[in-house]
Amino acid sequence: MKDVAELAGVDKGTVSRVIKGDPRISDLTAQRVWEAVHKLGYRPDRLASGLAAGRWDLCGLVIQDQFGWWVGPFLDGFARGLSAKGNSVLVLGGGWGRGPCDELVGRKVDGVLWMGDVPSSSVGLSDLPFPVLRWGDVEGDCGASIGFHQDLLVEALHEAVGPFRYVGGRWSPFSFLEGRQDPDGRALVWDGTVRWDPVPPGVSVVLGPFPGMPCPRVWTVPLNPREVGLVCGRALGRLIKAPRARMSIRLEVRPSAPEPLG
Repeated sequence: MKDVAELAGVDKGTVSRVIKGDPRISDLTAQRVWEAVHKLGYRPDRLASGLAAGRWDLCGLVIQDQFGWWVGPFLDGFARGLSAKGNSVLVLGGGWGRGPCDELVGRKVDGVLWMGDVPSSSVGLSDLPFPVLRWGDVEGDCGASIGFHQDLLVEALHEAVGPFRYVGGRWSPFSFLEGRQDPDGRALVWDGTVRWDPVPPGVSVVLGPFPGMPCPRVWTVPLNPREVGLVCGRALGRLIKAPRARMSIRLEVRPSAPEPLG
């Protein structure tokens, strides 16, 4: 950085601000700095920068099940939402031997999105020294919450098909429906982790992409996991900047009418 500053005719602080995208730097100065950066082949040392600033630009994602149909697109959106702030993602699952909380503290992450009922091991969520964005209902004082507003989705399902039974293959964003179903309901609600061939008889609702042709007795709940992940990434970035803020984001999801064949 010292060599870049000398070649560009500025001080090291200006070089640092240019690389971080500080809008207060003039275009002419920024151009001189970037020309010096490219000429010298300079690459910032993120570890050294983290030691100096006390921040590592690393966020955690703790997710109960990493094999659902929605995880890949969600992770892509989540990473994009964080990358706008210069953050990268550390993904941990339920099978992490050391315990997710211990690993997150050891890696000195700036914040975490916690999805599902992953054991927090010896360190509780309320004890973590960084903001926690919890998917679903908040259990204790652990930061903020984000997720599907249960009452809105349950109400929409009842309006569409009446009492229902929920079937989920693995943990998913809709797993909370297990506690909101009617065991005597005739309508079947199932998420994208379940594959039916043929489609079950009667009326049903597919949560996520429908694995097959449109069917006149099958409703769908549209969900774009990439966009949801993008919202989560941006929300966590904001929470890191204002760790004492309380935040609750409601994602209103409603079933769409069946599409007739032909």
